[in-house]
Amino acid sequence: MHKIKILNIKSEPSKCTDCLSYIKDIKACKNRYSGFDIISDGWDINKCYEVVYIMKEENIDDIYTYLEKLFEIFNIAHPEDYHNRSMSVSDIIQIDDRYFFCASVGFIEINKQGKEVDNNG
Repeated sequence: MHKIKILNIKSEPSKCTDCLSYIKDIKACKNRYSGFDIISDGWDINKCYEVVYIMKEENIDDIYTYLEKLFEIFNIAHPEDYHNRSMSVSDIIQIDDRYFFCASVGFIEINKQGKEVDNNG
């Protein structure tokens, strides 16, 4: 069983005052809907993002196909108990202990500090 969390940047930048690097994380909060290149210098996900939805999934065959499916669900056919905006650039999907940043095109795997994960080695 996989645990899936949908995360959005906190709505009020002032909530980020306890982030690891105040300037960097305030920039991340203010750059909601920005592409990864704008905020790719990293930020603390746990302090600048809030969980807006939690769900479970039995089987995930291909992680990137599943991410695209979630993007469609949270834009076209929201679950009945989801009461937030549609998924957009800068949102994060957490699947178990892995994080995926919603980029302008597709998803980028990142770590808890908002840095891109190198899956090539």
